[in-house]
Order: sequence, then structure tokens, then C-alpha cells
Amino acid sequence: MKKIVLIALVALCGAFTAGAQTRFADLTLKKAVEQAAAEQKLVFVDLYAVWCGPCQQMTRVVFPQKELGDYMNAHFVSVKYDIEKDLDGKELKRRYAVRSIPTYFVFDGEGRLVLTFGGGMPADKFLEKMQRIVEKEEGVWN
Repeated sequence: MKKIVLIALVALCGAFTAGAQTRFADLTLKKAVEQAAAEQKLVFVDLYAVWCGPCQQMTRVVFPQKELGDYMNAHFVSVKYDIEKDLDGKELKRRYAVRSIPTYFVFDGEGRLVLTFGGGMPADKFLEKMQRIVEKEEGVWN
């Protein structure tokens, strides 16, 4: 009985924390742009590799932060692509001559590149940057 209660509590805690983190959709870039246009959001792309330490730090520590996740989920359709395995990841790496990872792209709902930036950073700094992008203080807006 104790095991059942413990398992239920762990599952319940996991359900609450899962809703708070940045949600990454399993979509192609084309589909992410279409979804962003329909939802009047931007597209956030995280380019990573499994061997990249800063990439893993962002995935494990930064993107799960509640405040960041709430903001990202409200303003972005987020996707992530492995630069060595995913077709969209390989194509973005080639098209934009990505030399270091993590690299992040922000596209508008028409598929136009708004901003590229990179590197690991704390959640509060990342959130500030994303807020500046949404508020059009940073990036290339036509």
C-alpha cells in the first residue's frame, strides 16, 4: 500500500512540474511556423547536440524553470533539433553556418528569421532576452 501511495505522489508531482516547463513540440520547422502563425506566436528553435554540455545544462536546468516555461509557452511555439540527427537541425546548421551550440533561432509566423543567438545562460537572463525579443527591442523586425 505504501508503494502505491508513493508512486501516486511521484506521478502527481511530475504532472505539476511538467506543465510549468518550456514545452518543445515535436514538429518540423515548417509545421512550427504554421502553428505559430495560427496562434499568433513566434517560433523558438533550440539547436543542440547530445554531447554539448551547455546544451544539456539548458535542457536540464533552464528550460524546466516555471517562470521561463510559462512565458515561453505563452509567446512561442518551441522546437528543438539535434544538429547531427534531425533533418531540420542539419539544414539550419548548414543554411546559417552555425559554428557553436547551443544556437537559438527565433522566426516569425511567416518563417522570417528574427534573431539568432547562442550559448548557455541562467534562466533569469534567458527570460529577459526572450521578453526583449517579444517586445521587439531585440532582433530584426520588418
